[in-house]
Amino acid sequence: MTMQADKYLTVTALNRYIAYKLGNDVYLRRIFIKGEISTLRKSNGHYYFTLKDEYSEISCVLFQNYHRNLQFELKDGLKVLIEAKIYPYERKGSYSLLVFNIEEDGLGQLYRN
Repeated sequence: MTMQADKYLTVTALNRYIAYKLGNDVYLRRIFIKGEISTLRKSNGHYYFTLKDEYSEISCVLFQNYHRNLQFELKDGLKVLIEAKIYPYERKGSYSLLVFNIEEDGLGQLYRN
């Protein structure tokens, strides 16, 4: 059985399509999510971290202009409430949350264990 090459997408075309769909979904433009900060690091004034719960995790970025007036210190194990949007990274075929508001919600159980 011969496969027809013309029915196959390139990796770039697939990633572009997925990034377009994620970036234009009205339900993903403003997401309210809670979780626990893990693997926090700061680079060039921006924070990068993983937000997780008991079963899942997602990468997050908090750009410098969104954390200038932060009233608390970000740290691993901190439970937070986040307002964000999906941030597709087309080249890698991945996505993360672009955080534009973050509030403290206590110390996480995952960190304590």
